[in-house]
Amino acid sequence: MRSAPNRLASEDISEESHIVTVDGRDIRLVMRSAVDAASGMTVVLAHGAGTGIDSPFMRYFGEAMARAGHLSVAFDFAYMHAGRKAPDPASRMVATWSGVLQWLRQRPEVQADNLVIGGKSMGGRMASLCVAEGEAVSGLLLLGYPLHASGKPEKVRVAHFPKLDCPCLFIQGDRDALCSLDALRPALDGIPGPATLHVIEGGDHSFGLLKRSGREPEQALDEARRVALAWLDGLLVGLQ
Repeated sequence: MRSAPNRLASEDISEESHIVTVDGRDIRLVMRSAVDAASGMTVVLAHGAGTGIDSPFMRYFGEAMARAGHLSVAFDFAYMHAGRKAPDPASRMVATWSGVLQWLRQRPEVQADNLVIGGKSMGGRMASLCVAEGEAVSGLLLLGYPLHASGKPEKVRVAHFPKLDCPCLFIQGDRDALCSLDALRPALDGIPGPATLHVIEGGDHSFGLLKRSGREPEQALDEARRVALAWLDGLLVGLQ
């Protein structure tokens, strides 16, 4: 695996960018941490199908994790890094997840038993498939899990749920066209690990709100942030 670092920093967050070669293909990986970081979790998030880790959504959660004292990691799948629109096959993206985790576990700043993985939509789903294939992590953080294709709530993507043996947090909008809550709730019973569902009232697949909701768009993202960080705090206490 090849890694080429590039360091940037903001006033309160240090940011280190790497080009990592996984299975012969380059991906971009960004590590963020607070300048005065405490000893937190390592939180690794992957992007959704249409936008990479530079999207406002991914930057928001990546920076929020770092500011809360966690080592925050995000990466682009190879197709995104190469500028292609069509996602890689699922098997290749799951293999990318495994390669990223292998690379991270070799880093001195990463505690292998404090890893939480997940992401937005497709990225989170690929993380869950990676866990189902035997990758050991401390938790799954799923931001808008794509339970089914739009308009097809009867074809749910849950066959691997019985193999998810770690704590799982699902944060879902109740207007998400890719996740019927009526279908998700019973599916969570099939997860052997502790599974938590938090619903963003009025939120769509990216937690966006309608104007008539009376809430500012930032409020939904802030709600998701607070819920995720509280859940991570609980995991950290359990590991100590």
